[in-house]
Amino acid sequence: MDYIRIKQITESDFDSIVQAAGGSRIPSQGSADYELNEAVIELKFVQEEGFEKAPRQAKLAKLFRSQQPSTPVVILDPDSLGPTQTREYYRILAHPIKKHVAKAAKQLEATANRYNPARTRVLVLMNLGYTALAADEFESVCLKCVRNDTTKIDFVVSGGIYLHSDKFDNYLLPRFDPHPVNLDRPFPSFDLLLKAWQVFEERLATSMITQPVPPGEGRLPVIDLMFDLDGIRYVKPAPVVPSNVFPGGRAPRTNSSGLDRCPPVELVFAALTHAEWANFKHALPLAKTLKGSHAQ
Repeated sequence: MDYIRIKQITESDFDSIVQAAGGSRIPSQGSADYELNEAVIELKFVQEEGFEKAPRQAKLAKLFRSQQPSTPVVILDPDSLGPTQTREYYRILAHPIKKHVAKAAKQLEATANRYNPARTRVLVLMNLGYTALAADEFESVCLKCVRNDTTKIDFVVSGGIYLHSDKFDNYLLPRFDPHPVNLDRPFPSFDLLLKAWQVFEERLATSMITQPVPPGEGRLPVIDLMFDLDGIRYVKPAPVVPSNVFPGGRAPRTNSSGLDRCPPVELVFAALTHAEWANFKHALPLAKTLKGSHAQ
């Protein structure tokens, strides 16, 4: 049984969301993507998976291996880290987002200054594949990158579609969260954009049932992330999905070992009574080393 998949969101989809809110795309090259009343909007899709780059894998391995030095499998759980290591963990994972923020800041600044008065500069960051970061983690990293690295963004929207599944139960969690950065330049039209987004995500959720995405297409739910380095496997487990099917309310973990059958893990010796043991000894008259009882 394969995982259910979700349709990948495209820029054309977001064009329709902005148009439904009363905005339009800006055709000029090198500018922000949209204008909506008092704001110009730059859209960035974060699709790169955080654990796919070799340099990032090496940094994560060094960070977690020091805590789990003798295990063949290292669990990448940020909750197990101390404060300093936690900051380093999110600094490592922030790199793709920092690149988007830096580019968006330049585009928004150049576009907003064409208007008089200058428009509110809005950055929309959508998580469409960076499953190493949960929704709240993604939001926190986005805001930290904006506040630490630039003063050219007035308002941030952190969003995404988070699909969690155990192949039986499926949970679709859309996010589209507003974050004012510069209070002198508000974005009251966010309410219009949010309403258009909610209509879109409801249609997207319906299409998962009425028009299923074929296997091999679309986007998988959040699943275990793993990589191997120097003979050690590093795993970031996916969040546990509440189950209405399996006993105990949770599905068994997906087998990621690559084995197609269970190897022997123990030898079983049956318990024999004294009478059974006597019969066994009688059947083997040459086995002189057998003791007086099975336990012996």
